[in-house]
Amino acid sequence: MESHSVDALNKLFLPETIAVVGASETPGRVGHLSMAAISKHFVGQTIPVNPRYNQVMGIPAHATISDLPDVPDLAVVATPAQAALPVVRECVETGVGGVLVFGSGFAETGAEGAALQAELADLVKGTNTRLLGPNSLGFFDATRGTLASFLFAESTPAPRPGPLALVSQSGGFAEQLLARSEEAGLGMSWMISTGNELDINVSSGFEFLLEQDSAEIIVLFAESIKDPAKFVACAEKARATGRPVIVIKTGRSDAGARAAVTHTASMAGSDRVFAQICEDLGIVRVDTLDDVLDVARVLAPKRKATGQRLAIVTASGGGGVLAADLAEDAGLSVPLLSDAEQAKITSHIPGFGTANNPIDVTAQGAENNDAFRAILESVTDSPEIDMLACVFSSHGRVAIDVANTIADVYERTAKPVVAVWGSPEVESVEAFKRVGLPFFGNPRNALQALAATAKVHLAEAKAAVEDRADTGAAVTGTDRALSPTSNESGLVLEAEAQAFLAKYGVRSAQSRAVRSPEEALTAARDLGFPLVLKLVAEHVPHREKAGGISLNVSSVQQVQDEFARLRDILPTQDSDWYILVQQQLPRGLEIVVGAQRDPDWGVTVLVGIGGTQTELINRSALRLAPVTSAAAVSAVQEVFGTHLKDDTVRDLAGTIQAVSAAMTEHPTIDSIDVNPLIVTPNGLVAVDALISTQQ
Repeated sequence: MESHSVDALNKLFLPETIAVVGASETPGRVGHLSMAAISKHFVGQTIPVNPRYNQVMGIPAHATISDLPDVPDLAVVATPAQAALPVVRECVETGVGGVLVFGSGFAETGAEGAALQAELADLVKGTNTRLLGPNSLGFFDATRGTLASFLFAESTPAPRPGPLALVSQSGGFAEQLLARSEEAGLGMSWMISTGNELDINVSSGFEFLLEQDSAEIIVLFAESIKDPAKFVACAEKARATGRPVIVIKTGRSDAGARAAVTHTASMAGSDRVFAQICEDLGIVRVDTLDDVLDVARVLAPKRKATGQRLAIVTASGGGGVLAADLAEDAGLSVPLLSDAEQAKITSHIPGFGTANNPIDVTAQGAENNDAFRAILESVTDSPEIDMLACVFSSHGRVAIDVANTIADVYERTAKPVVAVWGSPEVESVEAFKRVGLPFFGNPRNALQALAATAKVHLAEAKAAVEDRADTGAAVTGTDRALSPTSNESGLVLEAEAQAFLAKYGVRSAQSRAVRSPEEALTAARDLGFPLVLKLVAEHVPHREKAGGISLNVSSVQQVQDEFARLRDILPTQDSDWYILVQQQLPRGLEIVVGAQRDPDWGVTVLVGIGGTQTELINRSALRLAPVTSAAAVSAVQEVFGTHLKDDTVRDLAGTIQAVSAAMTEHPTIDSIDVNPLIVTPNGLVAVDALISTQQ
């Protein structure tokens, strides 16, 4: 439940006056901790509300919200769950813009708490009052000193403003990130704990932070995403404006996936859809708090990678090879430098060093500061390189000199640079801190963080040139109506499905639907041998398991025998059935193209290895509809690499777009499965299709 008052949302998070209901003089109580944090740091007016006190912390107190001379922008409700309801009712009646409810004991505790939360929801539903919580740690805006949380003890300093801004369903994660970000020297400007998300959820917090200049790197922790459409819209805006977004989303398992009759639905679980959304929109999805901090440290300097080409400079050949392997695992490339670039480097390193990339300057070369500086400058100036990783574990004075040289070169380049550092010398680390150069003890962490940074910046560049108009199928201007289904399952049977997809340019093997042996023989004579006979019926969607397909039918007698056998398989309740007599195509590569309508994220289209091995091999790629031609081609390449001919890639990309267009134009279609498509000398030909519609 979410109302639509932007002004009220601003009053909640950007208040000028805050009333603390339940403000207390008793140390350790939530009403004491929150009152102390707000009154000590907030730049606006703080008003304690508690009928037991005349004043709290030296500030005159009022008995109720209604007693206040002016309506506050934000009411912080520091009371138990049962007592929160009348307070929230009073806030709504007096027109308070935002309400923060700390209290636990709501839906997270079971049926009784859920009923209490439902009452709370009814109080604010349809009003201009926005509610954060319940069961929320609160929020803070470090820039303005709005510490609307019980997280801070009286002796705890205010959080140091920094580039991070967090929206989290988990209060514990928020607390950990705050502590760890300060240890990492990053700082956090915003923290919003959404708790039970009665009104404000991760998506709406995301939307708000996009409007705050201090929220330079947005971090989201979500168990589930409410309001997916808003989430996607926010992600698109973040991508277009170059605002980095890092997400931890729990619940990767597919336990909640719907049972489905199509291969596509079983292969594209909801978490995989979310992962593809992150991939398409440049969101960095990570698994742990350490990952968040690693990526944020590389993003914080705001250096943009124009590509994924990495140079590795090291004094250890083995260390360089390991770093190169880890870089490629992370999705970066470690290109061989051109002869011209290698020549610039070779003149500065001993003869037993290497200049091809990884660049091994050797221990002797690292000791020559002037030569080492020249190498680093040559690499960072090279148009063949987008980013640099320096991998060293020197000791003593050499380590300090190497670190200072890396730091100096870091200041003169705009490219992302990381140091994988194994030196115990404190002075060497201080050189990196002096210029804000991200340094790591573990090469995997460093290279994964660089790869994530490249992903963000490349997504921004992609958004600037992306042509979203190129999303239609190859055939336009035809009648693309879908014949309504009459069966209870909502399945469009095969012949009808093939006829429908033909309107979008998907070519199928020639076939004919028959219901008698005589019709089957006529079809066989017209189509020619060899043939495939298939039982098509509402209650036999997976025919292979039921024995409902006859291959290599090559004579009149076989047509008669197989027709009778298939007819005997038919469930007695099926009245809508036929036998499909189809030309048997020569063997070839089998491909599946399918689509499904996710209830949260919309239409996704899948391409992969097809035929009977589809789910066994499960080599596939997913894209969000509407699918552009570039996205379709990239999906094909993701699955098949360079193994398909150009015309096959083109035809397959067109089929992906055709299925995408069919799903987009027909919101009653739940899923489409074209499996297999066979690569023939005359192009792609579908030999099976299944469409499921809403009932």
